[in-house]
Amino acid sequence: MKKSMYILIIALLVLTFFLFNENGSLSNRVDVLETENDELKNEIMKIEQETATESETSISIENLAVELMSKAQLSDKEIEVLYILLPNVNIREFNDICEKVNSGLDYELTIDWAFENIEFSNQENMNNLFELNDNLDGAYSEGYSYYIGKLYESDRVVFLRSITHAPQYTEKIFSSIAYDMFEQERWIEESRNLQKLMEDNQFNLEEQETINEFIKLLGYYIKNGI
Repeated sequence: MKKSMYILIIALLVLTFFLFNENGSLSNRVDVLETENDELKNEIMKIEQETATESETSISIENLAVELMSKAQLSDKEIEVLYILLPNVNIREFNDICEKVNSGLDYELTIDWAFENIEFSNQENMNNLFELNDNLDGAYSEGYSYYIGKLYESDRVVFLRSITHAPQYTEKIFSSIAYDMFEQERWIEESRNLQKLMEDNQFNLEEQETINEFIKLLGYYIKNGI
C-alpha cells in the first residue's frame, strides 16, 4: 500500500512538472501577471491573443517580451506592458529566445531600452524599473547600478519623490546608486548634496524620511566601505 502511494505521488509530481513547463513554467506564464490597472490587463490579454499560436492558451513572459522588443514601434500601452514583463523575465530563457529567432536582441540591450524610455511621471513604470533590480546579478547588476545612478543624477528631487512611493525598493536602489559612486569622496559629497536638497526644497515628511535613509546609508559606507 505504501509503495503504491509513493508511486502515485511521484507520478503526480512528474505530471505537474510537465504541465507547468509546457510553454513556460506556471509562474512564468503571461496569464499569471498581475496589475491593478484594468486597461493594462486588457492590453496584456490582447497582445497575448495576437501572439499565441492556436495550440497555446498562454505564452511565456519571455516570448511576449521578445515579441514586443522586436517591434519597430510600440504604443504607450505596449510600453507599459513591457515594463510589467521585464522584472518577471527569466534572463537565460529570454536570451535563448532572442538567439533562436535571430532578433539581434539580448537582455542587456533590453535594460538599456528600459532606462532610455522611462518617464518619471509614470509611477507604475518607475516601480517596475525599481523591481527590475531584484532580477539581476553579476554584470547585469553592475549595468543596472550605472543606469540607476545616472537616472538619479539627472533629477535628484524628482527621483527621490518617486522612490518614496516605492518604499519596498528603497534600500536596494540606494545601495545600487552608492555602488555606482564607489568612492568615499563621492559618498561624502553626495551626503552634503542631500542635506542641501533638504534645505532648498519643500519635501513632505515621508520624502524627508526617505532622504534621511539614503544619508544614513551613505554614512555607513563612508565609515565601513561597500
